[in-house]
Amino acid sequence: MYGDDSTARRRAAALGVGTGFALALVVSCGIVFQRVLGFSAADAVAANAVTTLGAVAAVMVTVRAHAGSRDRIALAPAVRERRVTSFIASQALGAVLGVLAIHALLWRGLEAHPWLREHPRQLVNDLVAVFGVFAFVWGSAQKPLRPQVMIAGLALVLGYELTAAYWHLDAPLPRSGELAWSVQRFVGSEVTASGVGVLAFRLLLA
Repeated sequence: MYGDDSTARRRAAALGVGTGFALALVVSCGIVFQRVLGFSAADAVAANAVTTLGAVAAVMVTVRAHAGSRDRIALAPAVRERRVTSFIASQALGAVLGVLAIHALLWRGLEAHPWLREHPRQLVNDLVAVFGVFAFVWGSAQKPLRPQVMIAGLALVLGYELTAAYWHLDAPLPRSGELAWSVQRFVGSEVTASGVGVLAFRLLLA
């Protein structure tokens, strides 16, 4: 029994890290493409709707399946809560690893894109976007809904917006001189679009 329980926890942790990593790749890739290509407003909206909402839907299914699995129902509430917290922590770890992986790859291509400026502060753009999206995923995946978690995600984005100029350090794009859709605006749109998509997805499952 203990061996099976330990195996289940390891599988849940691996699933959490994997889904967090995958969502971070999707979100961070969108930001990188925005920094490299300078999306138009239409391109940015399309990218957010297709990639971010698709990834959030996949994570929502994973979180709900984990939280509602048969072996969890028979457990005491305190034990279930610890397992949910552990799964969320593994997703957060996977998300951080995904962001770091994207920036490691971007660092290797800086010579081809000399206007890009890689600095630890640039990570804030990605981390705010990823954890803003995850705030809606985590808040919507629970029964009942946890609006305080989603509000915390919105507060994170608001704080980022108020200090956004401090985080984005790239030089102007060589062909246009400025981004048609700023990185800060792109981050806010990713979280907003994903939040709407997650809530709609949650209502469909209710």
